[in-house]
Amino acid sequence: MKMSPIEASTLQDYLYLTTLDAYCPDAFIGGRQPAPINAHEIWQFAVEMIYRCLRCNLLHLDEKWIISHDIDGHYGFARHLANHNPFDAKDFEKYGALYWIEPELTASEETRDLIENFHIDLSSNACEPLMERIEGSFERHGMKFGEILIPIDMEKGKR
Repeated sequence: MKMSPIEASTLQDYLYLTTLDAYCPDAFIGGRQPAPINAHEIWQFAVEMIYRCLRCNLLHLDEKWIISHDIDGHYGFARHLANHNPFDAKDFEKYGALYWIEPELTASEETRDLIENFHIDLSSNACEPLMERIEGSFERHGMKFGEILIPIDMEKGKR
């Protein structure tokens, strides 16, 4: 497993939650909260994991929502998340909520099957075989773990 245990556990928990109900991207940063010390790392991880999971068909985003907001697919959506700091209240209220709160992410059938087959729930520790399957999916789609595909806009983080 290439992910740290914390990263693996975090992603596993968020994927599990999306098997229960639709969640907005804001859930991937821990919901509305004051900026923690590691806000940039949380923001970057959320953008990366959402993008990777969308590309690998682990998560779904309503295509009607994408079209109605004239967004250029999963990459365009992830760019919007990267350009709007979810911890910056002014940016969030003016622009960011459209991307961090309005859309809903749901688990794909593949994700539902993985979560069920590995018996995952919120009390589960990071499941290494599950994470290796997910990392393998990233790599099959040309996305090596550790490589930043959608860099966050650090200027937005300095406000």
